[in-house]
Amino acid sequence: MKKLFLLLAMVGMLAIACSTPGGGIDDDNNSDTTDKIVVKPATIEVAAEANDYVVAVSSPCLWLATTENEWITIETERGGDGEQELIFSVADWRKTEPREGKVVVSNDDKGLSTELIITQAPSPYSIGALVTKNGVTGIVFYNDDTVTKIVSVETTSLKWSTEYASTGATDWDNGANNMATIKSISGWEGKYPAFKWCSDCGEGWYLPAYNELREIYNNRTVIDATLEANGYTTLGTKWYWSSTESDSYDAYLLGFNSGSRNSSGKFPANNVCAILAF
Repeated sequence: MKKLFLLLAMVGMLAIACSTPGGGIDDDNNSDTTDKIVVKPATIEVAAEANDYVVAVSSPCLWLATTENEWITIETERGGDGEQELIFSVADWRKTEPREGKVVVSNDDKGLSTELIITQAPSPYSIGALVTKNGVTGIVFYNDDTVTKIVSVETTSLKWSTEYASTGATDWDNGANNMATIKSISGWEGKYPAFKWCSDCGEGWYLPAYNELREIYNNRTVIDATLEANGYTTLGTKWYWSSTESDSYDAYLLGFNSGSRNSSGKFPANNVCAILAF
């Protein structure tokens, strides 16, 4: 009877040890896992493009997820005990070096906290990179925190206009605005061949404004190297139309031989390239 009492007492003590926080034993028989918040994986590498991601959170209590990084958005801000999903999203990253951020998962009342470390890959859109968007191929000539611009691998030679008329396409920096102005003109497809060709390259493609054309010229060496390496004709030393109008008779050209600007009559055919911003 005495042996039975001692045996029952020992079983009771073991049960208390296993059920009390701090009494659990991990797989290595060393440290406790029952009073910890665990994120799996604890580190994650994400792509440069904006996307959603999911990790698992195991916790013995309620938890709150926070971040100080503006490019990380937490979709699942709170969770309970057990194993649950933590969903977060990342914004586009346009620079050519990686960046790192973190999400903190914690319960301040219980003094529990852990971190999810997020490393975002560098942008694939470095100057001179060959990029295909919506089935159309171009080469990156501009890239900043908010926008990437590519120039078409194909060029042509066309008239700016078939008539002398003031169109209002006078934007120096954004050819998309000039394209919208031209497209608002009745019968524009037949009147403005250079614009029509750019539009036919695909959705969103347009004739570059003068300063966008200047950016292509500034990076022409890298662009030409990519064109040549992939079997395309280089930009060369020709004159290219911009979409920026000078007056009812003239529009601006840029010479790729010297970088000089010229205001020329809209009727002669000159070289045309299309660009896309995304």
